[in-house]
Amino acid sequence: MIEYPPVPSYYAASANSAPVRPALRGSCEADVCVVGAGYTGLSTALFLAEAG
Repeated sequence: MIEYPPVPSYYAASANSAPVRPALRGSCEADVCVVGAGYTGLSTALFLAEAG
């Protein structure tokens, strides 16, 4: 099997570095936690925000 090296993408080359955020201190209470920002996570977050 031939292995090809990864091809650099414009997105990866032009993306800003992720900001450093402090760790959550103490406890936090939530009714819902959406993890991820793919299609499912974004549509879930939008639906919940619109529902109030």
